[in-house]
Amino acid sequence: MKATPRSRRSRSLLAALMFVVGGLALPQTATADDEGVSGRVTRLRINTPGSEQHPSFLGAITIKQPSSGDMYEYRWGGSSCPGQKLTEAQIDVLLTAFVQRNRTLVTPRYTMGEGVSTRCLVAFELAAG
Repeated sequence: MKATPRSRRSRSLLAALMFVVGGLALPQTATADDEGVSGRVTRLRINTPGSEQHPSFLGAITIKQPSSGDMYEYRWGGSSCPGQKLTEAQIDVLLTAFVQRNRTLVTPRYTMGEGVSTRCLVAFELAAG
């Protein structure tokens, strides 16, 4: 049976999800990870090296809590979140969660970063929903 583009995408997404869930955790700091609010990815930001914000953080996701509509930002990299870096595969999984936001809930895990109320993404969990 010939694989359709959709089934190949589904297999790629499943492989990426298994990669993330299978223990690919981001580096942890001395403090325990806090669990963020489960919700939908409403924004994915990537700061390229040409951005004035790039030294501060490399990227961020914004999660919208379905019940209240509250928005929470989680960053990685740069001076805001030194040591927290995402791989291309992890960013691809977040991109897929953004594109499939009506069907995917994300529960971020974070540590507090530099600056007031900066949440640094150190891990995340995806669930159908």
